[in-house]
Amino acid sequence: MLSGVQVPVYSQERLESLAQVMALEQFKLISPNPEKLVQAAPSLLQGNRGKDYVYLTRLGEGLGSLVGKTFTFWDQCGKVGKGKFGTVLAVDESGLTVGEKGELEALRDGVGLIPWRRKGVKARSVDLVHPVRCSLMLQFADLRGESPSLFLLHSVQEVVKHVEVDYVLADAGFLNFQVLREMPVKIVVRGKSGLKGFQQLSSLRLQESVRKVEDRTYVAYRELELDGLYYYDVVYVKDKERPRHFTFVTNFKGDPYTLAELYRLRWQIEEGFKVKKARIELVRKLRNKVLLFLCYTILDNAWNLFNRVVFGYITPGKKFISFDSFIKLL
Repeated sequence: MLSGVQVPVYSQERLESLAQVMALEQFKLISPNPEKLVQAAPSLLQGNRGKDYVYLTRLGEGLGSLVGKTFTFWDQCGKVGKGKFGTVLAVDESGLTVGEKGELEALRDGVGLIPWRRKGVKARSVDLVHPVRCSLMLQFADLRGESPSLFLLHSVQEVVKHVEVDYVLADAGFLNFQVLREMPVKIVVRGKSGLKGFQQLSSLRLQESVRKVEDRTYVAYRELELDGLYYYDVVYVKDKERPRHFTFVTNFKGDPYTLAELYRLRWQIEEGFKVKKARIELVRKLRNKVLLFLCYTILDNAWNLFNRVVFGYITPGKKFISFDSFIKLL
């Protein structure tokens, strides 16, 4: 329970029933036997090698059945209401190594693994990050996949057909000015200092204006309109550290400090990638890490929806029930 927040009281049986229903609805999207997957999910926390554990971790037909495929979850996750910033999406990608067996499967299935130090694929995700974190679209891409900026454009164009979206957030790796101009909704993208617009922005005089938000204080900003886009440089101080600069570009004009606070919600998608990959590392000897990432995405969705629907949770606050506690309800 959170201090100062009134939490609904449910019996253990009622909590278990709600958790199982939410997990079941998510697993229906990838399996004709979702009940078996829900039954097997708790075994991942126990570290055992029982039949449920083996069933879940060995499920699948290899990389060829997953790479290049897009999974969508907006029917279950796209209707969770609005928060302080309305409905906010974030787009990001992260590498997944596949191991020696995965490399053999890739060779067999014609998958073009990305040649990092350890070969792998990219997990690309479009996540709802406010008012709650839920993956709306997940894609596993290899060398044949489209560029990050085109994935950003095409995925958002598809998602907004199904979900009402107020803002989209993306890191600098997705920055493409033409894509920003074609984006169907408002978007905030992290900037790159070497680009023309940001070079011009840096030559402008800082405008002083103080606004304190939690543990940070915004003290000054610059803004520039160029070729239909808006460039921002925001200066803030955290605790007693040195001032920091945060640069970003948008396809709309807004309050610099409010936009900076909005962009901070992007950390939700970073956190999602981080915790899913950490959970996979706990069972790292598995044959099919890509499939397990998909399973953890579904369980993560069910967990966050559970906190939202049952307890009224809103990002970026502290969740009422932990992931492990949720899985134990299944």
